Amino acid sequence: MSQPVVVTPNDDAGKESAVGQKKDGWAARAGQSMKRMMSRKHVRSPRIPWEMPGAVVKAGGMSTHYQLSGTKTGRLIVLIHGMGTYCGVWDPLTLALEEAGFLVLRYDLLGMGFSGVAPVRQYNVKNLTLQLEWLLKDLGLTSKAYDIVGHSVGGNLAVKFAYGHPKAQQLVLIAPTGLCDVGGGGGCSCF
Repeated sequence: MSQPVVVTPNDDAGKESAVGQKKDGWAARAGQSMKRMMSRKHVRSPRIPWEMPGAVVKAGGMSTHYQLSGTKTGRLIVLIHGMGTYCGVWDPLTLALEEAGFLVLRYDLLGMGFSGVAPVRQYNVKNLTLQLEWLLKDLGLTSKAYDIVGHSVGGNLAVKFAYGHPKAQQLVLIAPTGLCDVGGGGGCSCF
């Protein structure tokens, strides 16, 4: 298991990159990492705090920010947020589940919140489900039965993940959206 690291604000917050100083527009910013873009005050959502409790693990080459809280002996509930949000959207539900005696794992999807970017910027079903698989493995939670709650894209990731993982017992889907799985050469750009 890798060692968790306390999350702190980005070192480059508020700084312009060399790319941003020389050119303007989307083409100049395209080469910057999503994390750097999201750290700027004029781009970052005011709803995402500059400091977030929790930890970051690097598993499978991906940096994932997570929060694990509640009763260690309680049933595990995994919370997966939707696109464009972060694990903080689960604050009210997390508190209620903790009070009810559950162990709650919530994490930021790749490229969102305080998690790193996806390999080669591939934000697809495969990488986003691998992220959860590696996170559970890194935290030593693969032998524990769990339930998954997913909102929007998180709901579809929950279905895709649970299909190949028998320890996933129950799914709660909140306004799930459609994800396409590229296969058969038809090409799909839903996600």
